[in-house]
Amino acid sequence: MADSPTEDQELTGALRALTSATGEVAAAQARQAATVEQVLDQVRRLRGEPGLMAALRHVYWQHPAVPSKPLAAAAQFRSPGDMVAALGPVPSGITCEGCGAELLRTSRSWTAPDRQHCGGLVLCRECRSRRSEALDRKWALDAVRRGHVQDAPVAARGRDWLVPVSLVLAYPPVAVDWNPETVEREGLWYGYDIAQQVQEVLAGFDHEDLVGVSVGQATRLLTVAQEVAAWDTARALDLVQGFTGEVPAAVLARLGKAVEVVRAQRKREAAEVYPDDWVPPASS
Repeated sequence: MADSPTEDQELTGALRALTSATGEVAAAQARQAATVEQVLDQVRRLRGEPGLMAALRHVYWQHPAVPSKPLAAAAQFRSPGDMVAALGPVPSGITCEGCGAELLRTSRSWTAPDRQHCGGLVLCRECRSRRSEALDRKWALDAVRRGHVQDAPVAARGRDWLVPVSLVLAYPPVAVDWNPETVEREGLWYGYDIAQQVQEVLAGFDHEDLVGVSVGQATRLLTVAQEVAAWDTARALDLVQGFTGEVPAAVLARLGKAVEVVRAQRKREAAEVYPDDWVPPASS
């Protein structure tokens, strides 16, 4: 079915309007380009004159339609960067929420610092640097205190440590693969690798010897052992009755208390050895 003449006329009218608007845009762009060239001519005229920098500063900051590269060339600067460095920054109207100083715009592309990277605050460079340094110190302090706690040995009879080790190792992973990229074993379920490590340590001691297991290792080992014991209490008892007359829950509870005692003691020590004003040693 052919289009009606009315529809053709409407389309033709719309296309004519589009052509006219396109021509107006092109004409406006041509006028803008010509006007920009006039501005650049005036800048060239001011070379060597006392008013050059003031005029250049006004054009650069207040009239972004004048491109930076030809503007710098008109003023005989080697690059826009050299020009901006000579002009210096201008006030941005934005106040630093750390020190109260007004932030300065250093280029046309300058934007205020992202609040997400500054703890929800708009901060100047100096305050951002101080905040970053403070966070670095805090993270380093937290890490060294945590290490002081996690590495502390928890002393208990080898017989007691054998209980959580036996419970966890009774449930080996289905498969363990060696990942050559990460140089680690994959497929070990949480705590199984710790149980293997503690088993290796226990091999060098008698059941009645005191054996030290770090707070970090003990915490992981006992967490998993308690889960295993809860799965099947009867099997858990069978797994340990060959070397202890106690029920697994009692041994695990005693070891857990020993871990918490050492943890609390080492936390107090860490606060004294590494006070809030502790500064990490300079790296060599």
